[in-house]
Amino acid sequence: MHKIARRAFQVLAAFTLCATFVGCASTPAVPLKKDELDGAKYKLVVISGRLDQRVVQFRKRGGGYVGVLVHKGKFLQELVGVADDMEMFRIGPIEGSENSYEGVFITFQGDGSRTESEVKLTFYKDNFTWNLESATWERVTE
Repeated sequence: MHKIARRAFQVLAAFTLCATFVGCASTPAVPLKKDELDGAKYKLVVISGRLDQRVVQFRKRGGGYVGVLVHKGKFLQELVGVADDMEMFRIGPIEGSENSYEGVFITFQGDGSRTESEVKLTFYKDNFTWNLESATWERVTE
């Protein structure tokens, strides 16, 4: 019973943060044009109900993009072997789409090991969405 209540709280907290910080409940999503992705930074605000704060910057490479870590955030800060500028995404455009990409996401485990997962991303002016676990990625402007 405790696990169910805890999970319900996590879902509610994630929704509240999304609605408060990203404005996903009231702001229409504006697609990000392909030429605007190079150099764009996104912060992982919440993942599976936990605050994180890691920041990834997307950089053009060949016909696609790599997402490199520019700030470790709360979870990755604790792991051994995670360096700044480490690749977290390798993506290419999906044919016929202006703002959707597919490729690989590199996941870091507590023991420092890495695994790769297939990922699909859709970029917007203020955030991006993906097909993996529940997460809120917010655009960072400096």
